[in-house]
Amino acid sequence: MDNLQPKLSQTSKRSSVTVTVEDDNEHQETPVRRYDELKSYIYTNDPNNFKRYLATLRNEEIREAVNERDETGKSPLDIAASLGRVKLTKMLIACGAKIDSCNSKGYSCIHHAAAWGHLPVLIFLVDMGANIYKRTVHGETPADLAARYNMDNCVEFLELTAAVRRLQVVINQIQDKLRDDKGYPGRFTKEEKLMLTNACTEKSDWLANATVVSSQEVKDQIAQLELCVQAVLF
Repeated sequence: MDNLQPKLSQTSKRSSVTVTVEDDNEHQETPVRRYDELKSYIYTNDPNNFKRYLATLRNEEIREAVNERDETGKSPLDIAASLGRVKLTKMLIACGAKIDSCNSKGYSCIHHAAAWGHLPVLIFLVDMGANIYKRTVHGETPADLAARYNMDNCVEFLELTAAVRRLQVVINQIQDKLRDDKGYPGRFTKEEKLMLTNACTEKSDWLANATVVSSQEVKDQIAQLELCVQAVLF
């Protein structure tokens, strides 16, 4: 193994006989050694040997290794995200790597993927539920970091994701108010209910059928829906 230390030995002499006592600990796997082994396969982009090495470990050792951090605070998942290793990122998540785990400064794998501009990794992490709103100790979200390093495609993807989620939240909030009104009749007139219901249906259909859209287009849909609500409530 790459970073195994030279054997330590203790030598005692009796007459002309030399006895060497090997330290068994030298052959024992440690969390740091397992981490280093995984890290080497990530740097060389070697999923096959990565998989073979994992097969030699117990389940608890795998979970420990994929969540270990080095002296710089990086986990295997952070490194894979920084280097754009899509397949290895997927393997790490499948092995139990914690997607929202962060270092002492608040950086998680999604911050690294965004900062380095690795859109395929970023898309996968978001699909797996990574927190796009998570802030570092400096107050920066993944989108902020992508913007700072001019990773425009990552900025647009993250802003689009946030906008789509916001539109869905607004739709759900309006629908909840309409459902609540059944218990308290009189809050909305029949015409108002119909207008709000149609507006929500229209935006839901647009969201379901839209193919290639920009974050600004989604934001425009949100603004239209909010104007509709304001017309009823105020």
